[in-house]
Amino acid sequence: MWMLAPRVPYADQWRIYRHLIERPFPASVFAVENGHRGVRPNLIRIAELNWMPADQNLQIVVGLLCALATFGFLAFSIWRAPASPAVRSAAIFAAALRVFWLGNERALAHSNEAVHAHPVTFFLVPALALVARATPRVEDARTRAAAACAIAATFSFGSGIAILPAMMFVLLLRGAALRGWVPAASGLAAALLLYLWGKSTPRPERCASRAAFWIRRSRVCWYSM
Repeated sequence: MWMLAPRVPYADQWRIYRHLIERPFPASVFAVENGHRGVRPNLIRIAELNWMPADQNLQIVVGLLCALATFGFLAFSIWRAPASPAVRSAAIFAAALRVFWLGNERALAHSNEAVHAHPVTFFLVPALALVARATPRVEDARTRAAAACAIAATFSFGSGIAILPAMMFVLLLRGAALRGWVPAASGLAAALLLYLWGKSTPRPERCASRAAFWIRRSRVCWYSM
């Protein structure tokens, strides 16, 4: 990732940089780009623009560290599981493939993708671990911490908001008490409110046409496998 990632802006980065330069701070950080409110990536890009010659190195380092931390946390959690060494080793190998497989090359070798894709997984793994391992005595505090991770992921990339429904699914499987659900539901409401604040509502026919496009594309990808 460090060796192969280009050190020049690419594709959407030119438009993002122009908006970050032309818009006043902090409005530039909270602006919506391609439907995503990437606050954390924009802060990193602004730091790189102001203190570095936009050489992409800071974005590459942040993305790489988040990817390594994701794998490290998965490997640590798997190794603590009550299973044989062979099963744990196989699971760790599968986790490594999941994070670093070459089908994910764009997020691995492109700074603009790495800086918002890998922080989502970086926050996803501890959020679900906190909820899955919460005991009744510390359930409320752990769920609040997990919700904070999910909100941080949401403002890295829009898909991060899916962590909150995933947390609720884990709570459902665990048969968690009501007090464990309150932080998750409150976090989801807060994330939606903050994320959608000031965004224009797309027309229904436009949403339907985009949905149909992605369904057709998914079917083509599935049949080609």
